[in-house]
Amino acid sequence: MQRRDLMLTLAAMLSTCFSARAEADTRSYAVMSLIGDKMNVVTYQMTTGSNLDRNLRQSVDVGDAVFDKAALRAALAALTGKNIDARVQLFMPTDPSLFSHQDRFFDGDKVTLPEAVDSALKTDGATHLLLVTKYRGDALLKADHWSLGSGKLEGLGFYVDRVTPMRRSDTRERGIGFLAPFVYIRLSLVDLKAAVVVREQVVTASATLSAAQAKNGFDPWDALNPAQKVETLGRMIEREVARVVPALIAQP
Repeated sequence: MQRRDLMLTLAAMLSTCFSARAEADTRSYAVMSLIGDKMNVVTYQMTTGSNLDRNLRQSVDVGDAVFDKAALRAALAALTGKNIDARVQLFMPTDPSLFSHQDRFFDGDKVTLPEAVDSALKTDGATHLLLVTKYRGDALLKADHWSLGSGKLEGLGFYVDRVTPMRRSDTRERGIGFLAPFVYIRLSLVDLKAAVVVREQVVTASATLSAAQAKNGFDPWDALNPAQKVETLGRMIEREVARVVPALIAQP
């Protein structure tokens, strides 16, 4: 290659690099989490001769937006770590209607946000929205080298099984039943001007704790105390959001 051709090639490469950097720097991110209004408790019910999900379901209201705050903290750290010059704004709506029937926001790759939310985001100059919503999917709870559970899970919570034998991972002590914290969420990167999903990632994270970890060695619900339940879900949310965000915001 002649020297002149080489210099032209290098100039073109540098121009491409600076152009990509400029595009990254012009992005302004809004982050909104809509996962933390409730904690779901799904209790396994033995059934025969039916494929229907007959699990017992309860919802516990969560105060202080502790789980949404965990998602926002992790997203902020991931965004500023990868795009130091990008502007990031955090939003935590309190309108209860936003936390239910979230599939209505999506139609294929098209996104339709409530007018008040869309207007607020654009007024603050956001070009992209990192939206964290609940996901509904099959119960696939991690236990060593296989999966457990039945029926569907959605959002955040705990799956309680009081019939399946399971050993503690540390002491190998055997218990009847298990407690499984789960985080079933969807993270979507939305181009606000085009109102389309640029990328999305579904998270179905879980863990299983033997009933042998309960103080009474009997009820798996007691494998974690109330404070530990909140801390466990918070850590899982932060870990998964931190893992997923860098890939979502990566420039093409």
